[in-house]
Amino acid sequence: MEFDLNGHEFIPLNNLLKVLGLAGTGGEANIRLPNLNDARFLGDSIGGKDLLYSGLIVSALGIAFGLVVCSQVRKMPVHQSMRDGMVCMR
Repeated sequence: MEFDLNGHEFIPLNNLLKVLGLAGTGGEANIRLPNLNDARFLGDSIGGKDLLYSGLIVSALGIAFGLVVCSQVRKMPVHQSMRDGMVCMR
């Protein structure tokens, strides 16, 4: 049994719901996801799953672009006092 601050017994709400058969026994591992291609976008020309994958591709291209630009900026000539102050560019 569990007790509150005043010493009274109480049954936790989750246990009470389980006893009454009202608590779900699934959890996040048992979530059933809907078919993402059932949702259609852009005038019914692209499914939800395809739209998500194209977003991942755009994000990957953005990361690649950022890495290329960062490497180009690192190779640029810079004054010594700026180089000493820029800890993040090392």
